[in-house]
Amino acid sequence: SRYASVARALGVDGPSEIQAAEKGLELISYLCREVQIPEKLTAFNVSKEDIPILARSAMSVERLLKNNLRTITEEDAQKIYQKLF
Repeated sequence: SRYASVARALGVDGPSEIQAAEKGLELISYLCREVQIPEKLTAFNVSKEDIPILARSAMSVERLLKNNLRTITEEDAQKIYQKLF
């Protein structure tokens, strides 16, 4: 999988594609914490009321949408932003 390939490029692997991908995600999360990248949108002064605008805007970034492994709808984008609070 793509995620397992990214994990291997970061120097982590696992006995299966899924486990390699999971280890890669764990490493990325660790690195984000180490360099103090905020995990919550509130750190950027974003409120829950901004979610519809953010989701609508995200849907206009075609290069990100077409390279995503899954089809994302505006509703999906809103749910993703909700999880960041």
